[in-house]
Amino acid sequence: MSRVIQAKTKELDFNSFIKNGYKVEKIALILKKADYDEIAIATELNQNDFDMLEIAKGLRAAHFSEIAIAKAICKVGYNELGVAQGLAVAGFSAPETAFALKAIGYNKTSIAKGLKKADFKEIGVARGLKAMGFDTKEIAGVLKTLDYNELSLAKALKHIGCDAFAVAEMLKEYGYNTTDICRGLRESDFNIFEIAIGLRFLGYNVFGITKGLKTAGYEAMSCARGLRVVGYNASEALKGLLDAGFIEKLSIKSLLGVGYEVALLVEALSDVNEVIYETLALAKILREAECSCFEMTKGLLAGNHDERSVIRALQAVGFSDGAIEKCIKNNH
Repeated sequence: MSRVIQAKTKELDFNSFIKNGYKVEKIALILKKADYDEIAIATELNQNDFDMLEIAKGLRAAHFSEIAIAKAICKVGYNELGVAQGLAVAGFSAPETAFALKAIGYNKTSIAKGLKKADFKEIGVARGLKAMGFDTKEIAGVLKTLDYNELSLAKALKHIGCDAFAVAEMLKEYGYNTTDICRGLRESDFNIFEIAIGLRFLGYNVFGITKGLKTAGYEAMSCARGLRVVGYNASEALKGLLDAGFIEKLSIKSLLGVGYEVALLVEALSDVNEVIYETLALAKILREAECSCFEMTKGLLAGNHDERSVIRALQAVGFSDGAIEKCIKNNH
């Protein structure tokens, strides 16, 4: 069918406009000046083979509102998916599109389906629903219904103002495990401290938190930072790191790196392994973990190892006599 626009007035020959290559935007403007309303324009364009995307662009160019355009597109036979696609192509934002869909009677699920079909990402869908006054739980529920995964859910919820705890709580409610929750939070750019605090508030223990962080891609040092910020002591933190699969050397090094004291780590090693370490054995473990001479001296002396044993142990692991003498002196 040829694209022929029949004007209400004889003075306008839209057939010639089309032959001359007029775009839909200009045709819609001419129709509006000829006293066509949005529905009449949409009807004429639809009857002459313009699709809903072209209709929406034309109506936008003719300065109709998003609600007027939505009503017009709906009137000529398109559902929420077509309306949303048309509005998006016409340049309306996700909240504006959601507002128009709600105004013409669609519910939150239909609005979300429309926004998704219109290629708004999960963040756009969530922002659109948020702008309509839907609460976080409703939004999360709709997104889950539309098969968004934990990464998309977390990103969307963060961008509508949820903190790490709120996002983690929602993901847990929908059956995601600790690893999924950690991955979702990490991909949403929450930092290690926010993630660890969120998981702790949700009731996860040191083992659940550490394993979740590790499987979500965090290295031992980052896990140690998270464990320290939520208040785990040296023994608990060491148990968590070892249980998550980090080797002892790396675990000790990481805990030292985030500020746990050597003396407390010395106690932790004995507690975790249920053995009383000799001074030399501890010195070897600490040396492998790249503990400094000063910190090792301080920790071993604080752990009630006698000075002579400490000196022999420090010599055995490769520290110079001068360095040892200085460290012993500074720790008195």
